[in-house]
Amino acid sequence: MYFEIERERRRKHRLMKVAAGEFKIGNYFGFEQGSFRPSETSKYVVEMFIKAGTGMGLSRIARWLNDHGLTTVRGNAFTSSSVKTILSNPVYCGNITIEDVRIINHHTGIASPKLWEKVNKQECKHAPVLI
Repeated sequence: MYFEIERERRRKHRLMKVAAGEFKIGNYFGFEQGSFRPSETSKYVVEMFIKAGTGMGLSRIARWLNDHGLTTVRGNAFTSSSVKTILSNPVYCGNITIEDVRIINHHTGIASPKLWEKVNKQECKHAPVLI
């Protein structure tokens, strides 16, 4: 019982820190390390969303990023999978999810919410339909 109460207390504490902008989660391409402030590479994130929004495929976007000498936050070359991860991540439109709680407008996103929605709806159109 004590452990459940303590776990819930810590969860609420983390959520309060996230809401206040004090709790940083991970590193993301296009943001400064350990924060949600756009970095010098944020212009490439915007271009990724624009290219995806106009129908360019994930592999072509990955090739374009690699041709510009860019790497992922882990220092790897971009792949269609890493591009898809960025394009589908709501962090890039300013939202985060932590502890199963979605926080809208947590920070200033790199892509507009409208462009993020457009890209992600497009992505869904190409998904296989299971019956």
